[in-house]
Amino acid sequence: MGRVKEKTLKISEKDKLRVYYGHDDEDKYNYDLVVSWPVMKLGSADGSWIFSNVFTQEVRDEFEKRGWDLTTLKFSIAPKLVNPTRPERFTTLLNKYADEIEKLKEND
Repeated sequence: MGRVKEKTLKISEKDKLRVYYGHDDEDKYNYDLVVSWPVMKLGSADGSWIFSNVFTQEVRDEFEKRGWDLTTLKFSIAPKLVNPTRPERFTTLLNKYADEIEKLKEND
C-alpha cells in the first residue's frame, strides 16, 4: 500500500484550524480576526501560535497599508489524519474519521 493523499479525505470546516473576520460567541458586537480550532489536544496552543507568528498585528497593519480588506480574510488548514506525524494530538478527530480513513487506505 502506498501513501494516501490527505486531500482525498473530506474534513469538515469545524474540524480545521481557521482564522476569519468575525466575532466570538461571547462578544457579538466586537468584530476582529477570530481563530477557531477543532477539539484536540493543544488546539488552543496552535490558535495562539498562529496569531503570535503569522497573523501578527504588524502583518495585519501591513495588509491594511497595502490596501487589503481584512474583513474578507478566510484561512483554514486541515489536520493531517491519514498517516499522521503527530497522532497523539488528533485522537478525537482520528476516531471521528476512522471509517473514512480506513476506506481510503483499502482503496489505495
